[in-house]
Amino acid sequence: MYKAGELVKKSIVRVDTGNIIGSVADLLVDHAAGRIVGLLTNTGGLFREATVVEWAQVLVWAGDVILVKAGCEVLRANAIPHFHSILEKKIHLTGTAAIGRSGNKLGTIGELLLDETGLIVGYVITRGVLKGERQYVLSAGVAGIGSDAVVIYDEALRDTLEGLEPNIPDPKLTMVMPLTGTRVSVEVPASTPTPSEPKPSPADVQRLSSDEIDAILRGDQPIPGASSEH
Repeated sequence: MYKAGELVKKSIVRVDTGNIIGSVADLLVDHAAGRIVGLLTNTGGLFREATVVEWAQVLVWAGDVILVKAGCEVLRANAIPHFHSILEKKIHLTGTAAIGRSGNKLGTIGELLLDETGLIVGYVITRGVLKGERQYVLSAGVAGIGSDAVVIYDEALRDTLEGLEPNIPDPKLTMVMPLTGTRVSVEVPASTPTPSEPKPSPADVQRLSSDEIDAILRGDQPIPGASSEH
């Protein structure tokens, strides 16, 4: 996991020119989708207009600077309808009250936790003197998000980050073909290998498409690695 706050103040560098086109003043978050959608280089205000670099332009962001695609430009945020609607909601989670479904105050949102794609996977809740006490919750444990408060399922709170790493499914499903025992890897979204089955090395895997597997099961195509002798 990464802390969203680590992006703030980083320089944004175009990969084709090496020029700095801005620095991150804040993050533009689509809370409905639960992800970062832009890097605000100017948050707007009196006599100023909010400007943004689209997250889709970002190539690398976990290092000292943020590298963006060739030709990337800083845009007027209000000129993009989706970004304009996000800004209009004026939801800025850091410092927002965290309230349990029990009705009890839990603290305030101190940080957003991201995966490598910019998806929000969790939140840090702070409380106490100097905000020294911390608890953690995954995005699935959040009941609602608004400009005044974030409502959290009390039972979803954790005292440590241990065990909170989200389970990101492996898009490849490992299968063993009947009769031959040939191991194949099939591209199947949101599927995971059987936990008890070790993943084969790339050299041992023959990759088949779903269409090829269907053809094998119909008998229209031989099984890879299978002997033609009976």
